[in-house]
Amino acid sequence: MTKRICPECETHSEGQICPRCGTRTLFEASSEPGIDPLLGRVFDGRYRIESLLGKGGMGAVYKAVQIAMNKTVAVKVVKAELASNLEAARRFLDLGANRLHFLRNVETAE
Repeated sequence: MTKRICPECETHSEGQICPRCGTRTLFEASSEPGIDPLLGRVFDGRYRIESLLGKGGMGAVYKAVQIAMNKTVAVKVVKAELASNLEAARRFLDLGANRLHFLRNVETAE
């Protein structure tokens, strides 16, 4: 099973909820250099991360699969150090919403 860590009390566990304080746990960063800890992970039980598409100042964009629909999607992830910054979060959401408007009906072929 994958090791996880609590962002509040730094307790290590394998569960999604910290057994010590009840906070949702995070995946621990890979100890292997060059290995992206998000690859292969499933977010919210719905999106499986397949590959990194690109990185920028605010985060990264990944190719993922929407599991229920077996459809390829893009998942944008904000950098951890910006997640608690309200202004950065607003910019991140605004950028995603603006780009989604243009991409809403785009189909891709590989």
